[in-house]
Amino acid sequence: MIKKDIEIISKLNDFDLVTFESSCVSWSKALWTVSRATEKAILIDGEWLPKSQIVGLSMVEKKKYDGDNVNFTIVRVPELVINKWFDEMNCKKRGRSSYAY
Repeated sequence: MIKKDIEIISKLNDFDLVTFESSCVSWSKALWTVSRATEKAILIDGEWLPKSQIVGLSMVEKKKYDGDNVNFTIVRVPELVINKWFDEMNCKKRGRSSYAY
């Protein structure tokens, strides 16, 4: 990871928006809100993601919809790439109840 990417990760704050790379199994490519950020981890949807497990990122533009899911604005957010082993382990810990059918 390059220095600029590390800087972006270290500056993630509460209420920042992020998305995840398409091969990630733990989280979808939707927009996610960081609930809490510390020096070493970010809390998203009730799960802690150690910053050390973020192995890459790119900045992407995504549609952010209003509360009625009608109007949207374009936002530029970090798209995170998670360590594959950590991502798969995280997904296994949730079990089948985390999947929507």
